[in-house]
Amino acid sequence: MKRLIIILFFCIAMVMNAQAQAPELYNQVNHIIWIVEDLRTVKKNWQQLGFDQVKEEGDVTILSKFTGEGEAVKARIATGYMDTLRVIWIQSPRRVGPFADYMRISKEGVYSLVYTVENKKELKQEAQRLKDLGITILDNLEIRTNRGKFNYFLFNTAREGKYTVGFLLEED
Repeated sequence: MKRLIIILFFCIAMVMNAQAQAPELYNQVNHIIWIVEDLRTVKKNWQQLGFDQVKEEGDVTILSKFTGEGEAVKARIATGYMDTLRVIWIQSPRRVGPFADYMRISKEGVYSLVYTVENKKELKQEAQRLKDLGITILDNLEIRTNRGKFNYFLFNTAREGKYTVGFLLEED
């Protein structure tokens, strides 16, 4: 658990020290996605550290629009905050779904730093900038919750054990 906290704060520090030429949308992380094996254990461990606001949100449906697998996967999520940083923990099936490869390699950990894009134009511009840097799209996920649908675009920046850069498209 200590290792995960150290990794998380290291990731946050890296974001805070981003180069000046990075687009403005990188100035603030909207939230992080943390893949876990068991939400109950996560909640218990975080409560022991003094984070009492971890809230289980229940079942969600995750659909990969990019890989063409087409089948929705059920998962469970919980949300919480570390100071002002929102954390979304996802307990996903180990053998199937968009997080299966990550879980086989890492078991659990910070999967993605997620930034907000306000429209498709901004997303396309950033996707092209990343492509020019040699970074390809990894997946486009639709996460369906009791609060609505959330559209994520994840880019393949997870080389050498790092995290994936994600964008949440906040269109109506």
